[in-house]
Amino acid sequence: MKSKFKVILSTVLCYMILLELFPLSYITAYAQNIGVQGGGTEENPYIVETADDFSFVMSNYGEMPEIHIALENDIEITGFVPGNFSAAFNGNYHKIKSDIHIAEKNTGIFKNLYFENTNSYQNNYSVGAFCSVNDGVISNTFVQT
Repeated sequence: MKSKFKVILSTVLCYMILLELFPLSYITAYAQNIGVQGGGTEENPYIVETADDFSFVMSNYGEMPEIHIALENDIEITGFVPGNFSAAFNGNYHKIKSDIHIAEKNTGIFKNLYFENTNSYQNNYSVGAFCSVNDGVISNTFVQT
């Protein structure tokens, strides 16, 4: 019984130490230090104003389903390396112009976005201007190729 208690206590203490070392406020402050405003919540999403903001937010938070992102300007992105996406992205009816799709696999939400792709993606399994595979929600999103 004592050893089980020690294991539980040790586990709880480890979690407390990890939370102390890496609190959510640290992540939010890091995002704000590079110029990205917001807190990543539905009420206060990360605000994307530039291509650099887009690249940072997508690379660091794109695979986190609890994160919310909002586009505040039309942007043009080049050289972006897409990954999987599972967050919530509200384009606010702005345009992203890109030479590549912006997600390999979408399991998140993209909404209210104009997307102009100058080079549709194709491999042996799929063709897509916006993403390669969509298992998420894409609504009120318009694609021009």
